[in-house]
This record gives sequence, C-alpha cells and structure tokens, in this order.
Amino acid sequence: MAGAGSEARFAGLSLVQLNELLEDEGQLTEMVQKMEEACGRGRGEGCLGGREGWRTWPSCSRTSARQPGEHSPSPLSLFIFLLLLILIAESNQNLRTQNVQLNKEMTLASNRSLAEGNLLYQPQLDTLKARLTQKYQELQVLFEAYQIKKTKLDSLAVLPWRPC
Repeated sequence: MAGAGSEARFAGLSLVQLNELLEDEGQLTEMVQKMEEACGRGRGEGCLGGREGWRTWPSCSRTSARQPGEHSPSPLSLFIFLLLLILIAESNQNLRTQNVQLNKEMTLASNRSLAEGNLLYQPQLDTLKARLTQKYQELQVLFEAYQIKKTKLDSLAVLPWRPC
C-alpha cells in the first residue's frame, strides 16, 4: 500500500523539512506520480487494489499535447497529497509533545521516589556523621600523644648507647 510507505517516509521529517518539501513543486509532482503509479492508477484500481473506491486517487489531467503514458497529477491529487503531509506533520508534532510530557512526568515521579527513599536514610546518616566526628577527635588526641612520646624517644636516642 503506497500510503503506508509514504507515511513512514514522512514520519521522520521535521516541520521545517516538510515545509521545504511543500515548497518544491518538482519534488511534490514526482512524489504524487509515484504514489499514483503505486496505487494502480491507469488500471482502474485504487490504493487497495480497487476494492475501496474512496482510496482511489482522482484521475490526472491529460492533454493531447502530451506523449502517451505521460501525465501530470491533477490539482486535486496535489491537494490531497499536501493535506496528507500536513496531517502527518501535525500528528508527529503531537506525538513528540506527548512523548516529552510523558518522559518529564516519569522523570519527576522517579526523582520524587528517590528523594523520599533518601530521606529515610537521614537519621542514620546524622548518627554516623556524629560518630565520625567523635572518632576524628579521638584520633587527634592519640596523634598528639604519639608526637609527645616520639619526641621523648628521639631525645633518648641522642644519648650514646652502651652495651651491658
């Protein structure tokens, strides 16, 4: 089905890219011709093999000055194609917006849950901080005692040593 392939092709385009595409008449004409050929135009078939007439592209405007088999898309075909592009662009933009909002809400919920969980550890953290401060003060006292004893020992080492 040509519609699904075209839709997939345009789904990845930004609004700026779609606007640029809409301004390029040559590229639009080529795309419409490809879509009409894929839909079975000229064989009396619609986009779904002729089973659904509402899906059939309108017939193109042929003139006697054109070569056999050569045709340009009708204005109605171009209009339908442009509407399809606009609808796809709006749909993609809406989906992106919804996706961003959903991601934001999920991130906020996750952050709130983590923050609440972290608050449960606050009393234990405060207790451990107090113990650490106390141990550091004890270490300071022990280090000062070590320094005093080391100084005394170093002063004794200056004296000559005598074997017994």
